Amino acid sequence: MLRNILKLLFILINFQIHALSWQTLLGIDFNFIDKVIYGLDNRVAIEKAPTFWQDRASNVGALIRSNKLKGAQALVSQNNGETNSLCRDEKFYREPVISECSGFLIAPDTLVTAGHCYRGMDYPYANDEQAVCNDFVWSFDYTEVEFDSKRRVNVKEVYRCKEVVKVEFDFASDFAVIKLERPVSGRVGLKTTDLSTQGSLTLIGHPGGLPKKISSGGNILKEEPGSNIIYGAINSFHGSSGSPVFNEAGEVLGLVISGKEDYYFDRKQFCQRINTCSFDGKSCAAGNDGFDGEGIFKISKVIEALSN
Repeated sequence: MLRNILKLLFILINFQIHALSWQTLLGIDFNFIDKVIYGLDNRVAIEKAPTFWQDRASNVGALIRSNKLKGAQALVSQNNGETNSLCRDEKFYREPVISECSGFLIAPDTLVTAGHCYRGMDYPYANDEQAVCNDFVWSFDYTEVEFDSKRRVNVKEVYRCKEVVKVEFDFASDFAVIKLERPVSGRVGLKTTDLSTQGSLTLIGHPGGLPKKISSGGNILKEEPGSNIIYGAINSFHGSSGSPVFNEAGEVLGLVISGKEDYYFDRKQFCQRINTCSFDGKSCAAGNDGFDGEGIFKISKVIEALSN
């Protein structure tokens, strides 16, 4: 009995620790940074996607702590199941987890990500985007789903942050524009659009810090005139922050910044399961948290801010 109680405490602490420090410092509820699954979990490795999407995915990167790196490899301290105390039958249980956020190129040397990935980190990076710039790198080739006997996974070339061009992080705006130390080899950047869509949405990124994944078949749930944020039913997790959201033409209409709870506790199995919601976002396994869906910050607002 005591063992089970201790295990439950560990899960709860592990689940809440990132939110606690910022809630204490700023009095803000940072559960909004979580994400969730809508309908079926259709996330797949990017190598299994059509060439059309693989080409675009090559411009999507993962934010990784530089102290995890040794040459072209990154150390995997825990797999996905261990990191999140998942039930063993959950998807991608054994895959590596090494990244903190996602981002995408709008030019060979310029990247867009969520503002909280640079200004909303926990201690010792609290409200210090320059420290994040100094201590983290970007990889555009973190795709391997298995690590070796030394618990390392290939990330190939990495790119350091040269400059934080612009960052905004509040309840109305959440984005960062990063200038890299050099252009990313073989990439030209993604096309963007200032139009929303009634068609299908596709998300590419690193959900939960996993190797690059794609999830298609999403849709917009709510869009208010004049707002910087639209809400969609897209399959995303905390590591998806900064991921590009595409329309059917393969153009970026926004980036992931927020969402519903990632997981809920399975009392019978004594482990965590992925929170699954109906396609309209109104019925979720973890209960109703009041959020309309996954928050998508309009890329047109980023382009507009850069032009001012």
